[in-house]
Amino acid sequence: MTDLLLPLLSAMVSGAFATLFLFSAGYRLFNLKRAVAAVGAYRVVPPHLAWPVTFLLVLLEIIVGLWLVMGVKKVGAAVMAAGLLAIFAGAMIVNIARGRRDLKCGCLPGLHATVSGRTAWLNILLANIILYLGMMPRPTSFIEDWIGMALGGVILLLCISGLSMLQQPPVDQDEG
Repeated sequence: MTDLLLPLLSAMVSGAFATLFLFSAGYRLFNLKRAVAAVGAYRVVPPHLAWPVTFLLVLLEIIVGLWLVMGVKKVGAAVMAAGLLAIFAGAMIVNIARGRRDLKCGCLPGLHATVSGRTAWLNILLANIILYLGMMPRPTSFIEDWIGMALGGVILLLCISGLSMLQQPPVDQDEG
C-alpha cells in the first residue's frame, strides 16, 4: 500500500505545484504591466530592474512548472520551486520589517491577500513540502503518475476557487 501511496502523493504535490507555477506565470504574462508593478511595489530591487526581474520570475515559473509536469530534473525542479517560494517569503519578510503590511501579496491570481507573517510562513511551509515530497519517487506507471498529477492540479484549482469566492463581497438582494 505504501509502495503506491508515497509515489502517488509525490505526483499529486508535483501536479499541484506545476499548476501553481504555470497558472501564476500565465497570469503574469497576460497581465504584464500589473506584474511589473507588483514586483516594483515590493521595493526589493531598483525600479529599473522590475521588468527584467518579472520576466525572469515568469521564465523560472514556466521552467519549474514544465519540469514538474514532465517529471524530469525532479531534484532541480523541487529545489528551484522551493527557492522561488523562499525568495517570495523573503521579499514579504523584508516588507513586513519595513512596516509595509498593506502591500498586495500577489501570491495567487484572483486572490487579494496582503503581505503578512502568515503568507510568508505559508510560502516557507510550501517550500518545505515541495522539497520533501517533490524529491520522492513518482509512480512508475504513466497512468498513475498522470492521475496523481491531475488530481493535485484539480485540488489546487478548487482551493483557489473556493478562497476567491470567500473573498467576494456579499451581493445585496432586494427585499420584496
